[in-house]
Amino acid sequence: MKWTHQRQPRGRYPVAFFLSPRGEVVPFTGDGYRLGALCPGGPALLDAVSGPRNGHWTATHFKFAVPDGWGFASILPDWDSGRLFPGSTWEECLSTFGQHFPDRVVSPTSFRAVVAQLRWDCADRLTAADASREAIEDSASDDTEILTITYGSPTRREANEGYWDAPILVTLPTGEQVRVVDSNPNWNDRGGRVAILDRTHCSGYHGGTYTVVLSAPKGAVATRPFAVEV
Repeated sequence: MKWTHQRQPRGRYPVAFFLSPRGEVVPFTGDGYRLGALCPGGPALLDAVSGPRNGHWTATHFKFAVPDGWGFASILPDWDSGRLFPGSTWEECLSTFGQHFPDRVVSPTSFRAVVAQLRWDCADRLTAADASREAIEDSASDDTEILTITYGSPTRREANEGYWDAPILVTLPTGEQVRVVDSNPNWNDRGGRVAILDRTHCSGYHGGTYTVVLSAPKGAVATRPFAVEV
């Protein structure tokens, strides 16, 4: 099997992933490689040839021997966030990764270990996000809805056209809209109906991305221009 490692727009590099029959994840970034098996009984790197010199855009072509039963996927970091596994929690990241292996089950333990060793994602950030989310859900009442909205990494044109000035709007079951001041992590509206429970920022293009967790009455909906559904 052949695979090419080459820089893509926005400084992104693909990463090769092999998945064992038991769901164990074996990454290959193309950096600091050695010929031979990537893991005991797993894929082996047979050859590596560099293409014509072209500065940062020079490609390296790899050749692997892949045992029967192993899966393979070449994944490029997300265009907007620059993350290899887009998502604000472990569950979301694992789900995104699993889409590349639709007929297989990925080991959560192995996946977490791989995320911890790759520079695009922070295992501590995801673990903290999960702990925060669990605490929020435990404290929610029967009449409260937990809403999560993620946005950011606008294009240069969107940023120039006021992307960061757009508000989060929470539409209540009554039809009334509440404008959320999400720059204040402790904000809540005067009636106590809507409040910010958590707000996290991740670095990225043109300001990075933000994930805001809100509490609101059951049936409420949070929207923001260009927001990412989670």
